[in-house]
Amino acid sequence: TSGRKDTLIITLQDPELTPAEFENTVRLVLRGTCFEGDVDLNSLLGDYNKTNETFGSSPYGPYTTTVSSVNQLTPTSGTIVVENIFDFGWDPITFTLDWSDPNNRTAIVVAQSSGIADAGTLDPSFAGEEVAVRPFAGQPGTFSACKNTITLKMQLGVAGLGYFSSLYTVNMAR
Repeated sequence: TSGRKDTLIITLQDPELTPAEFENTVRLVLRGTCFEGDVDLNSLLGDYNKTNETFGSSPYGPYTTTVSSVNQLTPTSGTIVVENIFDFGWDPITFTLDWSDPNNRTAIVVAQSSGIADAGTLDPSFAGEEVAVRPFAGQPGTFSACKNTITLKMQLGVAGLGYFSSLYTVNMAR
């Protein structure tokens, strides 16, 4: 799991038989089953049928969320777009993933204050207003490419009015 890779090169020789040149060498790459520093964002695409969430002290789930697209930014960062957060017809929300430190992988919501949903889904008194999302201070999310899990943490609010004090956590699993 440290990321170490060893290559074993085997050359086939037989004193009585000359192997074909294209078949006389075998390269075997050895490493652990999964290393969190080698993230293929495409492996995160698809449905997460075991999604559960907590907003403050109110749990909900399981339900299905979907990583619908990914975009590599650097060799150790990228974005994912997650659909069906809140399980109430919200539009997709974008998150930035960073695995530059494999032991401290982060998933941070991209702040957005329009185009998500009607804030009446959070509280009927905010009907007609826009839902807003932003990172929750000191509470980054995380992910595991090896375990196919994503934990998203954010602060929900009403655009132009403010944010709720409760942490909103979405735990996605396949």
